[in-house]
Amino acid sequence: MRRPNYGRRRLIAAIVVLVAAAGVVAGVKSLARDSRVKPPKTAATGPTGSASKTSFLQRVVPAAKEIAPDAPRSVSNLASRLPLERRVAQLFLVGFTGTGTNATVFSELAQRDLGGIVFLADNYTGPRQLAALTAFAKRVARRHRRVPPWLFTIQDGGEFSELAGLPPADAPSAVSDVQRAAAEASQAARSLHQLGINGVLGPEADVDTDPGGPYTRIAFSNDPDQVAQFAAASVRAYTRRHMFTAPKHFPGLGAADNPTSDGPATVGLPLDALATRDLVPFKAALDAGSQGVLIGHGLYTSDNFATPASQSTALMQDLLRTNMRFDGVAVTDDLEASAITDTQTVPNAAVASIEAGADMVYISDPADQEAAYQAVLNAAKSGQIPGSRLDAAVLHILLAKEKLRLVG
Repeated sequence: MRRPNYGRRRLIAAIVVLVAAAGVVAGVKSLARDSRVKPPKTAATGPTGSASKTSFLQRVVPAAKEIAPDAPRSVSNLASRLPLERRVAQLFLVGFTGTGTNATVFSELAQRDLGGIVFLADNYTGPRQLAALTAFAKRVARRHRRVPPWLFTIQDGGEFSELAGLPPADAPSAVSDVQRAAAEASQAARSLHQLGINGVLGPEADVDTDPGGPYTRIAFSNDPDQVAQFAAASVRAYTRRHMFTAPKHFPGLGAADNPTSDGPATVGLPLDALATRDLVPFKAALDAGSQGVLIGHGLYTSDNFATPASQSTALMQDLLRTNMRFDGVAVTDDLEASAITDTQTVPNAAVASIEAGADMVYISDPADQEAAYQAVLNAAKSGQIPGSRLDAAVLHILLAKEKLRLVG
């Protein structure tokens, strides 16, 4: 099978140009040398801690004002008609409690115009029940004239799937080749689409390490090009069904010292190593048509190991938007992960993520959703989250929904 060209050299060159333009190539080399020494985890204090939030790239490259993406008139008009409260609600991707149509998430959808709902194992009893819930969510949105919501799940395969008994049958790590992975992704896309699901938080795009890292049990391979082919094939399978994908966990957690579900996770790779290894599958997935990307909570050299990627302007704006030219939806990983909650509150994390460049925040626990919503709403009212940032986030979401035929 001919190996496709994923533009690795162009990506590396873009990173070099970014820092070279500021005359700091020597600084990057020094940072890379320093990054080989693993910093203490106490550096991961987050926005409310003592460590500086100003990243290396932010100090040498002036931050540009975010410009809202171009949009068809129908999408722009829809965005302009939404009052602030509903615009903020579009930024939220939420989990819920229950398995029936009496779950409170559906009344919240009617009231607030939530951006999306995630269906997990605790919400699932079988295919018919899931189809009934997704159909009900769509009816609620239509009845109350809300923007059609994302209806997501996490279905990475085998033991890493939330909806038991549905494809893909195998975890990525258990799949022998890309052709088989593509076939399983096609089966999953067809099954989920038939049940009313319109997107997945995946595929898994982390590159494993040798002899093994915290994501070995799920990662497809320790070869960046093999993971790239896997991620691209998976994205294409879902895109053919007009379904949203969010390859994870940008900019790569395969070399982390810890899974983010367990606590702060350090990825001690310099920028050039990220470009030639961890970013390769994400570039391939985006080139294959992914309308989203899931931002992980790892700590990287770009922010002196002080700020999670999901709150990093350097990684979400400078790297993802400017260098990789991504114009889709940047979704945070679950803010209930220990990598976040060990150092800060979920409402503070939600504000910091949106302010830094995330378009949607995923919060699985209903107990934190109301406080997080109010925190983001207040930050938007006060100007802490600039109007240009909110405009861009809402348009990214609505454009993706239009491209995948949810609105328009």
